[in-house]
Amino acid sequence: MAWIESHQELGQHPKTKRLARALQISLPAAIGHLHLLWWWALDYAQDGDLHKYTDEDIADAICWDGDAAQIANALITSGFIDQAEGGTRSIHDWYEYAGRLIDQRKAQDDYKKRQYALYNDLRLTRAVKTRDGDYCQYCGKAVNWNDRRGADGGTYDHIDPEGGNDLDNIVVSCRSCASKKGNRTPEEARMPFIFGGYTLDNGDNTVDIRQYQAENTQVLSTITQPDLTKPDHNLTKPDLTVDTPPTPPQAEGEGVGLRQKRFDEFWRAYPNKVGKGAAVKAWGRIKPNAELHGKILEALERAKQCDQWQRDNGRYIPHPTTWLNQGRWDDEPMPQGREPPQGGKFDTLGALREIIHDAEGGDPIDTS
Repeated sequence: MAWIESHQELGQHPKTKRLARALQISLPAAIGHLHLLWWWALDYAQDGDLHKYTDEDIADAICWDGDAAQIANALITSGFIDQAEGGTRSIHDWYEYAGRLIDQRKAQDDYKKRQYALYNDLRLTRAVKTRDGDYCQYCGKAVNWNDRRGADGGTYDHIDPEGGNDLDNIVVSCRSCASKKGNRTPEEARMPFIFGGYTLDNGDNTVDIRQYQAENTQVLSTITQPDLTKPDHNLTKPDLTVDTPPTPPQAEGEGVGLRQKRFDEFWRAYPNKVGKGAAVKAWGRIKPNAELHGKILEALERAKQCDQWQRDNGRYIPHPTTWLNQGRWDDEPMPQGREPPQGGKFDTLGALREIIHDAEGGDPIDTS
């Protein structure tokens, strides 16, 4: 069952009241039309992009029986739909409402595809079992391949959760450890390998687990390694009475610390500081390297000078999460900010009229 966040302040929010006044309908009716729009978008505009839908499509989606252009313009002027300089429309702060559902759907779809490909690659799974035996590479327990649900059941785990299905990225694991590790690397989960030899990517650096084990023989020498030359049923469970060896130290590179520093720099520069937790998650998914980080900051400085971001004290600046998820640093440069008229205020209605007029392909109009 799909769902979106519906905040309690929506009923008394100035934007909702503005929409109700523009359409000359009751406040509960405006709230209902908004939810119909959002529910429809969950199926037909999952990224919030409305560029392929007409005014009539939107009116039909929210069960509006009146003029289609009226409802579309009311949603734009009240701030529930964003319209870019080129006329492209999108649902305002859509990721804030449906982001978790979108991420969950994509993650589930990607996981199912990758697991299907893995379990159907018999050559790969046979090679992994030949190398690792029937032992979990995180805790060392003997796994039960016939147990499809229990904690001791055997499964295959991706060392790098975002990596591919290849021998260097797949290990045997018990279901308990696979669940505990989750969508993290062994370093992030603080779950070093008990035995085996693998090289983990840590940005521009690597951690060779076999080398790490050689440097910690005092701790690891008491762990009995399985003899993979024997048949599976003759394997003996390793002695795991010793403490788990410490996590290999991370060298300086593209690790979590540097990623956080780069995000902090982005956050200080972004003018609309809302939804920081969601923005951190979006930044973590992007994982900008030094080049992309610089590109993002340059694009941000350009955006801060554009007319749209300077209008009405930054009212039209998107949430940082929306800006990141949509990759807005690749947008074409927008027009620079205009000088305000005498009195120090922008003519907001006049600017909106120009935007709508330009989008409809008309000649320039005189707003003086």
